[in-house]
Amino acid sequence: MNSCSSSIVSPIGEKRERICSLHNKKRRKIIRCTYELRDWLQLPGDLIGDIAKRISHIEDFVSFGSVCKAWHSVTLDKNCRSGIRDLPWLMFPGKVKTDRDTFYSLSTKKTYYNRLPKILHELHSCLQVSPLGWLMVREYMNNEYRTNLLNPLTRVRIQLPSMEEPFFNAALSASPLSSTSHDNCIVMIINSYQDELLFSRPGDNSWTTLEEDVMCGHGYAFCSIVHFKCQFYALTYDSELWTCDVSIPRPRASKLTPDNVASPIIFCPLWLDASYLVEVGDELLLVHQQSNEIFELFKFDFTTKEWKKLTSLSDYAIFVGTKSSFALSALEYPGLKGGCIYFFDRRNVSDGKTGIYNFNEEKMSKPPHPKRKQYYDHNQPIWIKPSLK
Repeated sequence: MNSCSSSIVSPIGEKRERICSLHNKKRRKIIRCTYELRDWLQLPGDLIGDIAKRISHIEDFVSFGSVCKAWHSVTLDKNCRSGIRDLPWLMFPGKVKTDRDTFYSLSTKKTYYNRLPKILHELHSCLQVSPLGWLMVREYMNNEYRTNLLNPLTRVRIQLPSMEEPFFNAALSASPLSSTSHDNCIVMIINSYQDELLFSRPGDNSWTTLEEDVMCGHGYAFCSIVHFKCQFYALTYDSELWTCDVSIPRPRASKLTPDNVASPIIFCPLWLDASYLVEVGDELLLVHQQSNEIFELFKFDFTTKEWKKLTSLSDYAIFVGTKSSFALSALEYPGLKGGCIYFFDRRNVSDGKTGIYNFNEEKMSKPPHPKRKQYYDHNQPIWIKPSLK
């Protein structure tokens, strides 16, 4: 065992002398050793980048970049983020004891607190999320509603056109910071009151409403939207699939599923069931969550334009929720359980209960986080795929 008994302090770059005492069972030996004190802030950029590439958790990466300007500048290089394979986070928005939003990391199994804009605690029902790691929030400032994209880690805000009415579900085509131009980023939402599909780009002055084919209007309301293979798709509660074309002068939503094809699911009129559109690999899936927390999976066949029921799930973990749904490969993200669905208990929203449903074995597993006593409001927890992009 080594124990330091004294040291002589020298300026940075000069040598220090330390007197150490080495112990073992038979003898005690006194030695003198010298070393040079280094300034970690002056490390070469390529060495700092090599260290950054070895960081696997995004929260550690953020802390790494906050040390100084030199380290932060290195983290802006996308190549330095190659080591990050962070699992999703659970976000518990709303009023808790600390008046801060609570985040739980599945990677580190730790709870983090982050102060998001205070107004979000009052407008929690307007908070949506994208699998790309951005929150869509509506804030009331200076006597008007403002809609923004917000990254909860970097706190970067991207302004969108104002939206006074509440919106339900949101999808992004790309990260708003993926390029110097905002043209690649399109935001699509479901207007809760009018049951319409609207879209905009950062920098637009207003939202554009998609026209619907007059001959095939939808019966039930829209419940989920997703961006899949460069195209937006919308789902109704009775499993009608609509495609959204925003590239034409008069953007239009058209129904893909034929009128003479029955819905593959039995719709529950009490709104206890839920359906989600999720991109899983190269397939577009409908995830149906029944009130008894049993799940059904359907794959859309673009040739026959029908939903095909699945009996097994590959090495993917699916995360579903009213505000965010996405899938990750368990092979690329060690720590996730392939063939499983991570979900929220729709019957007891206020307690923040989550669960894991093994689709292949048709059984439940332990929840992904320990049960904690917090004072949540009625807002449901949210799955977040943390991102610095």
